[in-house]
Amino acid sequence: MGKTVYVLGELNADLIMAGEDVTPEWNREKLVDSFEMALGSSSAITACGLAGLGLDVRFVSVAGDDGLGAFCLEKLRERGVDTTHVAVKRGVRTGVTLSLASSKDRALLTYMGSIPLLSPEEVPADMFERADHIHFGSYYLQDGMRDAWPDLFRRAKERGVTTSFDLGWDPRGRWHREKVLSLLPLTDLFMPSEDELAAMLGCAGLEEALAALP
Repeated sequence: MGKTVYVLGELNADLIMAGEDVTPEWNREKLVDSFEMALGSSSAITACGLAGLGLDVRFVSVAGDDGLGAFCLEKLRERGVDTTHVAVKRGVRTGVTLSLASSKDRALLTYMGSIPLLSPEEVPADMFERADHIHFGSYYLQDGMRDAWPDLFRRAKERGVTTSFDLGWDPRGRWHREKVLSLLPLTDLFMPSEDELAAMLGCAGLEEALAALP
């Protein structure tokens, strides 16, 4: 087994409807070409990818005590991801994203459910002693962790643990620019898309955004 990576993040299923005309119209029914239910979430997909590379990946998250939660956990385990630290909470519904996908682009509709519920209390106490690397995804969806990331990454750096995070899109449009920028000095790998970086910095495009980075 390779190095140990802890991925802290959201867990949800994706319901993917695909076709060339997937734009909804009120009071109209349309037909799509295909449908699939798949493991979703930036964090969980990253965990699976890293496990596929032979790393010892331990996922820290929250799921609902329902069918979608069981589905997500099963898919993680099938791909070799350790789910010991996924808290399954009664009375909570697992998050889900409806993806309307064409060959050109996609649109996402997300029910948050369990997605924002990860909190510092779920983070295993021995993580900093066991981890070689710590990653999290979907900064703007993890409401319960947003104020905790600086301290967590600082503790990781003090112990020689490398860090990374995937910014994601902010569906509320708040972007938390100063909070994100304050986290960058503690981060080894920052992974926004071009659009996400420009929006977070309030810039018109990529070149302007890169110039605005501290």
